[in-house]
Amino acid sequence: MEQLSFQYPIWLIVFCILGAILGGVLLYAKTKPIDKDKKWLKPLLFLLRALPIFAIGALLLGPLLRQIQMETKRPAIVILSDVSKSVGNWHTQFGTTEIASDINGLKGILDEKYKVTQYAFGDKISVVNEDSLIYDKDITNISDALQYISDVYEGENLGAVILASDGIYNGGQNPLYASIPSNIPIHSIALGDTTRRTDAAVQTVLYNEVAYLGDEMITQVDIKAVNAENQTLRLTIEKEAGGSYVSVDAHNIQVTSNDFFKTVETTLSLKEAGISHYRYRISSLKNEVNQSNNRKDIYVEVLDARQEIGIIAAAPHPDLTALKQILEQNKNYKVNLHFEGPSTEDLSAMDLAIFHNLPTGGRNLKTTLTTLDNQSTPRVYIVGEGTDLVQFNKLQSLITIKGSRGAANNAQAEIDSDFENFTLSSQLRSGLKRYPPLSTPYGEYTTNGSVQTLLYQKLGDITTDFPLLSFADKDGIKTAFLLGNDIWRWKLFDYLQHENFDLITELLDKAIIYTSTKEDKRKFRVSTSNTVFLANEDITISAELYNNNYELINTPEATIKLKDNDGNVFDYTFSKNDQSYLLSIGRLSPGSYSYDAETIFNGEQYAAQGKFVVREIQYELYDLEAQHNLLYALAQKTQGSVSYPNQIADLGQRILTADNIKPVVYQNVISKPLVDSKWLFFLLVIPLILEWLLRRYHGSL
Repeated sequence: MEQLSFQYPIWLIVFCILGAILGGVLLYAKTKPIDKDKKWLKPLLFLLRALPIFAIGALLLGPLLRQIQMETKRPAIVILSDVSKSVGNWHTQFGTTEIASDINGLKGILDEKYKVTQYAFGDKISVVNEDSLIYDKDITNISDALQYISDVYEGENLGAVILASDGIYNGGQNPLYASIPSNIPIHSIALGDTTRRTDAAVQTVLYNEVAYLGDEMITQVDIKAVNAENQTLRLTIEKEAGGSYVSVDAHNIQVTSNDFFKTVETTLSLKEAGISHYRYRISSLKNEVNQSNNRKDIYVEVLDARQEIGIIAAAPHPDLTALKQILEQNKNYKVNLHFEGPSTEDLSAMDLAIFHNLPTGGRNLKTTLTTLDNQSTPRVYIVGEGTDLVQFNKLQSLITIKGSRGAANNAQAEIDSDFENFTLSSQLRSGLKRYPPLSTPYGEYTTNGSVQTLLYQKLGDITTDFPLLSFADKDGIKTAFLLGNDIWRWKLFDYLQHENFDLITELLDKAIIYTSTKEDKRKFRVSTSNTVFLANEDITISAELYNNNYELINTPEATIKLKDNDGNVFDYTFSKNDQSYLLSIGRLSPGSYSYDAETIFNGEQYAAQGKFVVREIQYELYDLEAQHNLLYALAQKTQGSVSYPNQIADLGQRILTADNIKPVVYQNVISKPLVDSKWLFFLLVIPLILEWLLRRYHGSL
């Protein structure tokens, strides 16, 4: 059906009529025909001229041609099929493989009246394009599936949702709290078995995913047993070693009721750096059907954060004992004290060197510093009245002290508020001002522009620009300067004030951590987003290559070899991504993997290695007791229903005869300007052509 409307008031059409009459009158009113017998000619020519003028005037009023289209849409029915392993296990045990075909039959029945779409879901949702379903998903997320349907069919004529599930969910939120329209009924097909069978399970293991080498890590294991009163369980903790499992701890657990729960504490000794795989296993019960939940695997990333700190001193001093005691509170620090010159092996093992009152007249550090420079070892200078300032100035160019040996000032600490390399607690910042003075070398201090000072010397009431605690980074080697002796006084004062050494420990820890942290200078770097992935996660490996100016490039090809537990090697080539490299592997089977990546740039070969673990998802087979109460709650919330597998056909008939599922008639109005119509061109041109032909044939009027 079509309608004509105008964008301007319809009464303006009167002026169009008058304009058309006026145009015809002006042209033909005073003209006389040549042939008086043809009196019809003049009115006809008048009409042929007036019609185009009227049409042009009417078009100026913006006429719109409105076309109304009626469309009837069938209601949509959505079938959500749970394809998780718990449903698949039920299919296997009870031989109910015909359920999938029954649901396909239901779809065929409903297709006659409704538009039916079937989806399969586990951790994600997808459209089912085949008749068969594969029940292999490790996670069931009912709430996300319902939310997806709610979003996709928003504004559509969705008549009902059919949910075929056992009600067990282990991903997302409680489905009852999913954002689904209350007027869309959810009809559930209750799958699975609700029978409480004899079962024992390792329910959860609480542990730290990251720990440090040498730690004793306490874990908590929750053990659950059903219908197993008076039986004994044996909990065994095993550590993977070379593909086999070695027992590291064991506990006997007496089950005292048919609804048994107990938490067991265990201790793991972390003696190897890397990713350690532990398996918590309990023995099987008599008549236990589901043994898939009798174990749980955990992965602990053990970091070797130990640092060897060498204190090289000119002579015994109270500072040395204070420093050693404070640093050794951190179990990741191994502190060695050297009064004689350390050996080459000692220097090679050092992650940080601390020089106390060195150099002196009899001990030159040139050879020692050369060895440390070759391995880019950071260092700390503690300079006091015993330090030979002339040699000190020659050995480094960051801080120069012009003074005489043995002369000293008593200087308190004043904090530089602009220091930003690390932060101090408010308690330490206020406490430093009250600490007793240190014995600092007397003289004039000059600092290099790269030196950043945390503490300045305060002499009496005057705050100087002489550094007391400063840091610098030259040629990739970090250096700290404590320009004063007697730090033991700060330790003693801290204890007298607070009965602990927390503040002085905080200062030294942060200074040591900042100084000992080395910048990554590798030109080829390869990394993964995690060290432990779940089996349903996509794995990506990224790589970066730097030129001599440490600018990102990806000119050459980069390759990687991936090796699994069984020794299988897979070769890949990185894709170039902007200025870096990226490799998307996808999902891998559970297990440990190592990789070796390499590239060649300017004739030089670069390599990088790493490891990661793909962790098995053990959620689905943990508890196989179907949760039909959840399905009933969903039905009650949405005015739906719950049916069992033998009632699928009845469910189809109820939906077919439901009064509230009706087609919707949509009215679409399409408006377009009349001037866009092609036929209008001929309406304007044909009268003018006829007028011209008549005038030519009959002569001018």
